[in-house]
Amino acid sequence: MFHRRRLEHGAAVALVFSATVALGLALVSRDAVQGGVSLGAVVMLNAYLLQLMRPLEMLGFAARDLGQGLAYLSSLSHLLAQPTEAQRPREAGTASKGPADLEFDNVSFSFNAERVALREVSFRASAGATLAVVGPSGAGKSSLVRLILGLYTPSGGVIRLDGRPISTLALEDLRNQIAVVAQDTILLDDSLAANIALGSAAAEAQEIAGAAAAAQLSDLVALLPEGLRTRVGSRGLKLSGGERQRVAIARAAFKRARLLLLDEATASLDPVTEQAVWRDLAALGEGATRLIVTHRLAAARQADEILVLDQGAIVERGDHRALLEAGGLYARLWDEQHRAAASAPWAHG
Repeated sequence: MFHRRRLEHGAAVALVFSATVALGLALVSRDAVQGGVSLGAVVMLNAYLLQLMRPLEMLGFAARDLGQGLAYLSSLSHLLAQPTEAQRPREAGTASKGPADLEFDNVSFSFNAERVALREVSFRASAGATLAVVGPSGAGKSSLVRLILGLYTPSGGVIRLDGRPISTLALEDLRNQIAVVAQDTILLDDSLAANIALGSAAAEAQEIAGAAAAAQLSDLVALLPEGLRTRVGSRGLKLSGGERQRVAIARAAFKRARLLLLDEATASLDPVTEQAVWRDLAALGEGATRLIVTHRLAAARQADEILVLDQGAIVERGDHRALLEAGGLYARLWDEQHRAAASAPWAHG
């Protein structure tokens, strides 16, 4: 929109200037033909117009840029006027220790009347358990994660953490108990240590180093010129995909969260790196309840229980072997993914 407006303003300035020059030359040429002015006057007027061209052009550009700046400010003002997250009062009492107990009780969620994301979903991830949520694209897996984090509010049902509805917890208290390892790890153009201890101003070097070791980053740190103080570049461009995922794991280890959410954590990695990252995640999650959200069934097969989502509802549940024997949606997805992997070009290389 802004580029189109800039083009329109530039075209308007050029049109006005061209029309002014053409009108001036037409009038003086007419007078010269009629003998009212000399040929020298025509040449002088043309020279004056050429001298005025550049200042007038700059003035037009300044007006155009001013209009564009006001348009940007209008959008920024609209953004700043948006309400922030609703703050919840803190409840008295100490935070629970150890792995969290997560429960969905008939939870439904919809973005609007035409788009229902979850339909009466019920399950429980007991303290220390590993629960996987799988299903085709658009089944509602990502909405489930956003509801746990308090980014959205269920339209029906209750989500409980350690038996308490998360709607009664302050957002800060809720999110302090959760660590997320997502598919796209956001890294800042800062040091590796700052990215691991993201949001913690009082982090100690020993704690950061311990988190890096837990994520198998020690070898990388030893190779970096400034160790943990090495800058990773914009969006972590100086690191490989597997190294960026390990930074996300180190963040989770540093946080020592009670609930670990793995949202397509290895979807963009090659098979060898994926297996290495999953080993790191398995070791990291020993002291936490793990919820694995993925469309890649190989990442979910070791879970204590697997939930199969389709069109916002749980259509199957059980462990890997039981779901394969049932011959339902999970078994079909498993066969499709295995056939796709077998027919991939690299599978025959």
